[in-house]
Amino acid sequence: MTWSDYEHALERARDELRERFPNAHPAILMTFDIAWSGWEGDSRGALITLDGVPMLIAIDQTIEEGRFTAEVAARLAEYRRLISETEAALERYRQLGGTVEQSSDWTPEDDRLVLVGQIADVIETMPIADLERVLVLAKLIHDE
Repeated sequence: MTWSDYEHALERARDELRERFPNAHPAILMTFDIAWSGWEGDSRGALITLDGVPMLIAIDQTIEEGRFTAEVAARLAEYRRLISETEAALERYRQLGGTVEQSSDWTPEDDRLVLVGQIADVIETMPIADLERVLVLAKLIHDE
């Protein structure tokens, strides 16, 4: 669920864009949430077109527009780090005998997608000579 699932939030975003770009015709193509640790601003992101030109922006902007795209890209590294640290803590908790209840909307397919994403991250940085190991790992995952 993203911020734009609420019609009033989406309409308010459209109003903000019309105010910010009064002489243009902004159109929201898609939206996304921006997660920050210890920061409450810039939480609503959007891909828009401004008179046909694509832009990534924060609807509730405090970051300068020229820096926003680079900042959003940098957030991905932070998201991956936070996910990795949280997964490691949960795994260690399980190893120590703790049990973790799954949320009602989490499925085994979600686990698979997380793992596939982690494998893709590893492949991006892996020398080609090491890809054979990745193929073996992928077969093991597939066979489970």
